[in-house]
Amino acid sequence: MSNQLLLRLGAACGIGAPIVGMAGFTLLATSGSFVSVSATEEQVARILASPASQQAFLGLFLESVGQILLLVFAARVWLALRQAEGEVAWLAAGAFGSALLLVATGTGAVAPEYALALGAGHGLGAPAVWPLHFLNMAFYVAAQGFTALFLALTATVTLKTRALPRWLGWSGLVLAAGNLLGLAMPTGDIAQMAPPFFYLWLLTTGIVLLRQPEQRHVAVGGQASMKMASSSQ
Repeated sequence: MSNQLLLRLGAACGIGAPIVGMAGFTLLATSGSFVSVSATEEQVARILASPASQQAFLGLFLESVGQILLLVFAARVWLALRQAEGEVAWLAAGAFGSALLLVATGTGAVAPEYALALGAGHGLGAPAVWPLHFLNMAFYVAAQGFTALFLALTATVTLKTRALPRWLGWSGLVLAAGNLLGLAMPTGDIAQMAPPFFYLWLLTTGIVLLRQPEQRHVAVGGQASMKMASSSQ
């Protein structure tokens, strides 16, 4: 398998991660096994009385796959940033590290929903539902801090070296600020608005990297110069 194909697969993961993840959440939320925040005690009891549907488990599976795709895409972004930043690529390393923590918190948000689905119809009581549900929401909010760091570091390297188009860098900074506000005000509208725009940024960046030819960046005098790869291997 050629390097160019692997690079394209990594970029494609940036397109797939938000699409697969949102498809999974949609399947889960529209299944009869999903407990919404506004659910009454009677609705919770009815949901827990029978095992979770296959649609719910399929939704959870796709959400998990979305996290895996995001991890692979983060490695692809790290490569582009590291090549552009040069030998002392600590900003690129920080961006990748923040992406790892983002995936960890994203997976943490899925785990309580898995617990609800597995426990339904198998003895899980209604009092246990709300702690699990709010734990899911807490992971969701916490992820916005790591999202902000990933975006800010990626944008900084982009604006310094043009590893990605500058408009992705500027938009990344704006979204980083939005996610920080979401972290600071988790009950405000911004906490719900920022993540969908991050998903759009991921998808757009994946398309850009997919269309971008393989490039090697060589640090010269503290600045990153760009060379086209001679050939794929």
